[in-house]
Amino acid sequence: MCPPPGRPAAPPDAAADAPLGIARAIKARIGEALRLPASVGVAPNKFLAKLASELAKPDGLRAIRAGDAMEVLAPLPVTVLWGVGAHTQERLRALGVHTVGDLQRTPTSVLRASLGFGAEPLARLSRGIDDRPVTASRETKSVGRETTFDHDTRDRGALDRTLGELVEDVARTLRAEGLRGRTVTLKLRYANFHTLTRNLTLPTPTHSGGVVFRAVMGLLDRLGSLPQPVRLVGVSVSGLAPADLAQVPLFGDEEHQARVDQVVDAINDRFGEGTVRPAREGDGTSVA
Repeated sequence: MCPPPGRPAAPPDAAADAPLGIARAIKARIGEALRLPASVGVAPNKFLAKLASELAKPDGLRAIRAGDAMEVLAPLPVTVLWGVGAHTQERLRALGVHTVGDLQRTPTSVLRASLGFGAEPLARLSRGIDDRPVTASRETKSVGRETTFDHDTRDRGALDRTLGELVEDVARTLRAEGLRGRTVTLKLRYANFHTLTRNLTLPTPTHSGGVVFRAVMGLLDRLGSLPQPVRLVGVSVSGLAPADLAQVPLFGDEEHQARVDQVVDAINDRFGEGTVRPAREGDGTSVA
């Protein structure tokens, strides 16, 4: 950005500090208006900004400068890079690549032989290079919530309670936006930043917290014992369609649950979020 005519350019340090000032102001406004923790990341591109925000959780502010990107990325697992799922991770592991630093040191030609056309974009990300533009708005493809624990935990009760709260938030957002979804996704991030996702496609679209919660608990049960304490959990629902177009038969328990959801939403709208929260078997909660 060029300065207006007649105005001297800001010194480099001042120009670099300006985004941090904006980030601090946003964080302060969230704290004052909502009294909620917020992590904020500042960086020269989308990928690094999101990573900085993740590293700042649960309630911090982190900046990653372009010149520091490779050093920050090097010790992290390759799964922090966009596009590294289970399949790509296995191929990289076969090459002896476990961390981003390992990837930085691997010749692109070696990566290309294993990953094909995906090698170059991945090599660029490992160096903190991301040229994708920031888009201000887009069509909603999923609704999700996630949270970072103050302390990493293996406590199943704590996981269930937290997931129950996230599920209710997701379900209420779906209802507020007039949407239903078919695919439920559970996200876990371990203490070492290794992230995994598991998903389940439902027979019919839903915006019921009870249906989503049962799906999430099933996905968590399938993981068995946790190899490490959990740092972050998340829930999302995708495969969205307008609720009035989704062919969902309502009868018996489903009709009753839909009416309960309407009443709960109305009470929370009037008296504040969380005034009433449905009890979930297994999450240790009760109706307020």
